[in-house]
Amino acid sequence: MRSREVRTVRILCVCVLVLCLIGLGTVVFGKTETSGKEVEQPSSKEMVLNLENDTEGSRIPAGYRENMIRLAIIRDGQTVFAIEKGPSENQEDFMEWYLTEPYETRQLVNVSDLYDFLDHYASWSCLGQVENVDFQESGLVVEETFSDTGTVRLIVGQTDEEGNYYVKADYSGNVYIVEKEQLETMTSLEPKDFMMGIANLVYLTTVKQLQMTTEKTSASFDIETDDNNRQTYTLDGRVLEEASFKELYGKIIEILINGEAEEKEIEMEEPVLSLCFKRNSGSLEDVVIRYFPYDRSHYLIEKNGHAEFLAEKKQVDELIEEIDRFCGK
Repeated sequence: MRSREVRTVRILCVCVLVLCLIGLGTVVFGKTETSGKEVEQPSSKEMVLNLENDTEGSRIPAGYRENMIRLAIIRDGQTVFAIEKGPSENQEDFMEWYLTEPYETRQLVNVSDLYDFLDHYASWSCLGQVENVDFQESGLVVEETFSDTGTVRLIVGQTDEEGNYYVKADYSGNVYIVEKEQLETMTSLEPKDFMMGIANLVYLTTVKQLQMTTEKTSASFDIETDDNNRQTYTLDGRVLEEASFKELYGKIIEILINGEAEEKEIEMEEPVLSLCFKRNSGSLEDVVIRYFPYDRSHYLIEKNGHAEFLAEKKQVDELIEEIDRFCGK
């Protein structure tokens, strides 16, 4: 069992890594061109952050933001968006936010501004409470779960004569009026806007062996980690320089998700790149990531048997060249 101090060092290192990676950006799906120049449109997350959050006005209380562990949008009985705080896939005894719907696999959430974002949901701004309304459910529901008080459901109803929405809190039965733009913004969340978007995000401190396969290379790196979190890297019995191996590993985790795959069936052909991360802890799952030809600009990413996302072909090809060069020394 590692000491609390070592775990603290690991968490601090991971936080620094994640902060650096956030600078790489999130998933890149599309931009709008205006007068020949690309103009990035605000994400659905940014649009919520741009809403006025008048703390002095009327509110719909849901819970304490510090205790929020899940947010979901449900349309006609189907969960179209959900983020949830749960056990980390990359650290023991650590909790992280993941996008759990609508994808097959959990995706790590970019937590930049996440807590400011959640403030809008823990206590909704509204125009006020109303009485004697013949409330009619629209099929749209916002579910919020808190670690101390459980799950609340904010049920969206019909609009009034001004186009604003009636919203009923299930825990009290009270009905409120929520301004049209605010309601539609808060319930139109795009999952891609919340993803960290790093295809090969496996923390090096959790890896005991890394196998890499390209058309030209088949290599297996052994990694030993001591109780002080110091690591030794070997290839074919040869001890590698720490700086050079970490530089290579940094290039591996620089690969970004570049969009969602429309066709997710993989044709019977060999992957151009395979990465197998074997973990040094029984509580963490091994990770196998493979890249398959998809179209002229992208490779299909398959992670532990699930293929949902794309990576830019040019970026992956550059990584393959770097792996071949490094292993051919």
